Amino acid sequence: MKNTIISKILKIQNLIINSEASKQSLVFSFGNFINSGIMAIAMILLSRYLGPKNFGVFSVSISLMFVISKFADLGLNQLISRFMGQWFYQNDKNEEFLKHILWIKTLLSVILLIIFLPSASLLANLINYQYLSMIYLSIVGSIFLEAYSYAYLVLSARHQFIRLSLLNIIQALIKLVSFIIIIWLFSTDLFGITTFYHLSPALSVLFISFYFREKLFYKPKIANLEIRKKINRFWFHSGVGVIMLTLIGNLDILLIQRYLNPFDTGVYAGAARIAAFVGTLSASVGTVLISRVSRYKERSLIIRYLKKSSFLILVAIFGFIIYLPFSSFLIKYTIGPEYLAGNLATIYLVGNSFLGLILAPLTAIFYTLDKPNYFSINGFIQVACILIGTILFIGDHGIMAASISRLAATSISIVYSSVSVYWILKKYKK
Repeated sequence: MKNTIISKILKIQNLIINSEASKQSLVFSFGNFINSGIMAIAMILLSRYLGPKNFGVFSVSISLMFVISKFADLGLNQLISRFMGQWFYQNDKNEEFLKHILWIKTLLSVILLIIFLPSASLLANLINYQYLSMIYLSIVGSIFLEAYSYAYLVLSARHQFIRLSLLNIIQALIKLVSFIIIIWLFSTDLFGITTFYHLSPALSVLFISFYFREKLFYKPKIANLEIRKKINRFWFHSGVGVIMLTLIGNLDILLIQRYLNPFDTGVYAGAARIAAFVGTLSASVGTVLISRVSRYKERSLIIRYLKKSSFLILVAIFGFIIYLPFSSFLIKYTIGPEYLAGNLATIYLVGNSFLGLILAPLTAIFYTLDKPNYFSINGFIQVACILIGTILFIGDHGIMAASISRLAATSISIVYSSVSVYWILKKYKK
């Protein structure tokens, strides 16, 4: 029995040390935790100085930026990971593909500005948010965010994880330094703080673009018919999927803003920030897995990958158990005691972040399998769960309705993804 346990431990140790994906995950996770640590300090600073009400106003603007930015993306970012992985050793094809992506993104960005800038007041009424200047910042900031997302995914697809970590850390440092300066000089200038939050992704991309010689951006150009056909086959489903994914991460805050008040929105946003820090691990692992799994074609390789990634289930369970006793302590001594009203909601949201660690390897598989509808269906399931659950129960249960709905959405997604992988691999012939 003892020898069996030791052999299992040695097997896991060998897997972590010798696996290239594990090494890349560790490197990228380390960089991401530095980034998250800087951002945690920045958010602690903001949450304490702004208080729940103003922090809620700030958080709604950020959520709006994420949602609006997807109208300049419409799933193109997901295609970067898929096709750059498949054409990893074909530099000419990759370059032509990126030029085409930039051509579409440029067109979508112009359309976004034309549609959303004149509609800012309508948007304010829709979500019960009477801060027009903050909405304008969200609209312009969405373009900057898309440039950052594009650079992020290109670096990831090229397996340049050190540069990718540097990109993350630079934008976090810009935010932290600007927040400190604005608070020091202008007390709590909400508009100035939000402006620098929106600007920082673009500034970090400029630094990376000038500092490193390898190109990230090209002159936009329409690709040949072969590449366009491949893109169009997956674009619709990835577009629906990415819009759904963005709503999954931001819809609950917008619904709380609409149906409750800025204080509740701020408390929930604080809980979401703590959960986002925990979710850094899931995001890091997912990014690395997608960049690698997108090249797998043989059924045996995919099954071996699933077996290796199953240890993440134990990591998720163990991590959540360790977190539980420290939940209220973390809230009190990070974002502040005013946010303790959201302790239970924080526990559910952190639990959801750990579930994301289980979901990440399952989702990564669909970047290589020829099943584009997975992303749209999976996204729709989660958004429907969050939307229906929050609207039905927010009147009686407040922010708890949103946190439980998000947890339920991720749980259902894991079940759907597991069943989908099982049936696809059962029919997979390669």
